[in-house]
Amino acid sequence: MKKSYRIALLFMMPLLTSCEVHFGAKSYDVPWWAVTIPTVLFCTIVFLFVGKGIASKLYRCPNCKYSFHPSRWAIFSVHINSNRVLRCPHCNRKGFCSIARDGEESK
Repeated sequence: MKKSYRIALLFMMPLLTSCEVHFGAKSYDVPWWAVTIPTVLFCTIVFLFVGKGIASKLYRCPNCKYSFHPSRWAIFSVHINSNRVLRCPHCNRKGFCSIARDGEESK
């Protein structure tokens, strides 16, 4: 019986807590979800737009010179400037792929 109370308390704690938000000289006590929901929405919108921008670019494999469009999840890949560590769908090699120049097409 104690275990079920602990599990219920674990899931109920976020609902019972609140955040103190400072806006100017005033402070407001707001529920946690009033801060969490806008933050999650903002991060989702940024992920969609930046991921779409990355997926629209044509990257070139350094090994086989195959040009490809990465998925939106490439937003989380390691990158230096415009080079990203991606896995080539053609040769399956993982490495720093650069953006293909204009006029280049996949082979």
